[in-house]
Amino acid sequence: MPAAVAAAVNLPGLVTYPGYTIQATDAYIGGGGAHLSFDATTLTMQQDAIALAAQFGLGPTSVVDTSLNNGVFVTIYPSDELRREWSINFKGVLVNAGVLIAQQNAKGVGHPGSWDLSGATPNWIPTPDPPDGITAGVQTKIAPHPVRALLQNETVQHGLAGPIVVRTDLISPGVLDGGAATQQQMLVTLLSIQASLQKLGL
Repeated sequence: MPAAVAAAVNLPGLVTYPGYTIQATDAYIGGGGAHLSFDATTLTMQQDAIALAAQFGLGPTSVVDTSLNNGVFVTIYPSDELRREWSINFKGVLVNAGVLIAQQNAKGVGHPGSWDLSGATPNWIPTPDPPDGITAGVQTKIAPHPVRALLQNETVQHGLAGPIVVRTDLISPGVLDGGAATQQQMLVTLLSIQASLQKLGL
């Protein structure tokens, strides 16, 4: 087995997704003597914004560039910055696509979930992670399979020394219920049987 495969976590439920990285930007808001940087989370590519709008059942015309340009302040983009502040017209409200994409990838790129579109703005609901296979969702008592099929008067009992096969017709029903007291009683019974067999040379 290759070392990379041996080192990879493959326990049920422990699924990791690549982190969502937002590339920094040199874009800024200028005008009126201002030179203000802003959060690159609000920037995205047009095709990504259109793809997101499609998830909401909206067409490309719902996607508009909301970069600042009000006659006083304007968003200045470097020549190598292809992203823009694309927003989606959702129920008459312009919602920034970059912020929504960051919300969708908050638990990692590809983490399952769904959009709740019932409110004024879309809300991403991540699918709960399954049990990790260690601390939840597994039996606390696991016994190995007997080497032969159990007889009608036999059962597997979890005792102080681990799981054992016992005769149900030789032990009182209360012992089979489990618990520290009944397990101690069963142990005493088994030791008594062992002593009797030793006396018989068996």
